[in-house]
Amino acid sequence: MDTTQLKLFKLIYETRSLTEAAKRFPMSLSKASRTLSSLRDALGDELFLRSENKLFPTQFAVEQYPKILKLLKDFADIGSRNQFTPEQCSAIFNIGGLDLDLIAFLSPVLNKLRSCAPKIRLHYKNIAGDFYSDLRQGKLDFVLYPTQLDMEGYKRLVLCQDRIVYVTRSDSAYARAKLHGKKLSEKLLMEDLSMQMTFPIQNSENTRMGLFEDNVENSRFSPRLWTPFALSLPFLLQEDEVCTMPYQLACRLKNFFPLEILGAPADLEPYAVTLLWSEKVDKEVSHQWLRSLILATVSEESQNLKDIPELPVE
Repeated sequence: MDTTQLKLFKLIYETRSLTEAAKRFPMSLSKASRTLSSLRDALGDELFLRSENKLFPTQFAVEQYPKILKLLKDFADIGSRNQFTPEQCSAIFNIGGLDLDLIAFLSPVLNKLRSCAPKIRLHYKNIAGDFYSDLRQGKLDFVLYPTQLDMEGYKRLVLCQDRIVYVTRSDSAYARAKLHGKKLSEKLLMEDLSMQMTFPIQNSENTRMGLFEDNVENSRFSPRLWTPFALSLPFLLQEDEVCTMPYQLACRLKNFFPLEILGAPADLEPYAVTLLWSEKVDKEVSHQWLRSLILATVSEESQNLKDIPELPVE
């Protein structure tokens, strides 16, 4: 049997007419007659009996009708999955992250969406400490967060590697010193560290630079300001002050602000930028497509960590 036979069976069953079924298909009446004959042979039943110019289903055909409807629906579902086209997809995806992730990683994705999937919209939300719960409840479709933990019920995809670096204004004494080849140390830069970022979730695998909203009192640094808003830092830097931020963000901000990347501490390891989502949406085709687009775009746009100067502690 094939879908042509099944569709014709459905139309004959519903119209009680071979002529009307052929017209709605559409196909010629002679082909419809041959198709019905082959279906009768395949199922070993007359299927429809003629009475007063109408075709009435046999008991066997009545029993097969709901089964054939299900088969046709299953075929249609398979076809719709295979025929997914991004330009026709109309959906809103809720993405959780920090402001730095929006600029460093999602801004290039927006450019791609504009051209290949103009009906897809992103709703970006600042994450809180319970983002795993938000993923499970469907309040968030994705979360951007640096973690290497595999949690049951959730999926994780590494997008790129990143590293915390010291940043200053391009007209500062530190920027001029770097330009003239002077060796800078972390100890020296820490003396003028004016701002430090905080993060919403305490995670023991975070680097020693990671500070959390509820424990700044235990910080090894003494800046004048702790803030979760990375994009504010370039506006707040004054004279010879320095701050820290992720390297991928600093590289992108250099296109808009007069910033100089001074380097990263030699004993500070890189970390993985990851995309997280719930297993409940793992097989949704539009979700899979957007994940692939985010991974490809971030991989293409991310900068090589080997270009970062190393800063000795002393």
